[in-house]
Amino acid sequence: MPCAIGDGQQHFSSNATSEGIICFDIENVLSCPRANISNCFYKRKLPVYHLTAHCSVDTWGYGALWCETTAGRSANDLISVLIKILNMIVHHHSAVKKLILWSDACVAQNRNSVMSLALQDFICCHSQIECIEQKFCEAGHSSIQEVDNIQSHIEKVLNVSDIYSPLSLMRVLMKVMPKRPLIIRQMKGCVFKDYHEASRKLKYSVVPYSKLKHVVYRKGDDYTILYRTSFEEQLHEAELHTVETHSALATRSARHKGHTFLCAAK
Repeated sequence: MPCAIGDGQQHFSSNATSEGIICFDIENVLSCPRANISNCFYKRKLPVYHLTAHCSVDTWGYGALWCETTAGRSANDLISVLIKILNMIVHHHSAVKKLILWSDACVAQNRNSVMSLALQDFICCHSQIECIEQKFCEAGHSSIQEVDNIQSHIEKVLNVSDIYSPLSLMRVLMKVMPKRPLIIRQMKGCVFKDYHEASRKLKYSVVPYSKLKHVVYRKGDDYTILYRTSFEEQLHEAELHTVETHSALATRSARHKGHTFLCAAK
């Protein structure tokens, strides 16, 4: 898959930082073709989605690109892409033990049981990660400056570019900021996991997701979530009771062949 940084280049900072702050947000839908030609407006449009992230460890921008023929914008789709970006960051920064995720307060996308299950599974799959925290911006004031800055640069370049396919869009995004190019990947179907189905194995209904401001997931506490509905209050503990013995994550391609077990609840 294409990457904005060549294999021989080393643009990442030292792995000495053990805590990484990740800000992420999905960009407005991008359409292909895109050109300063009026006839293109009436052509068949192919929606393309781009999840943008910024990492405090190396201060670089990360991105993941996919079109509607691969997946949509559901919580399950966005979370699958976010996990891919987190994998990229953890791979390049092996000393990071704690991740703090900042995002907007959208319940359908970021504050839900599907996200909780995916992040708990991410901790289980990475021995170096000891804790993940989610923090949400105030509703109506969800500006994340680092991500907004990246997306602003993207819009400026797109306004003067002719784009006729997702591949040409990918090439444009890789040249948005020449001095600090985006580390971007194009998503394939195998990236998108069925976290929604797996989340039904635990009773996440005990967590008031619509009111959350801060959530903490810790290694070893597979059935416990710490949360608070205000940054001024103390953390509350929620015990997650199991519905079934095993928790499965099935890839979409395996739905018709039965479940593909990627992880099991301990």
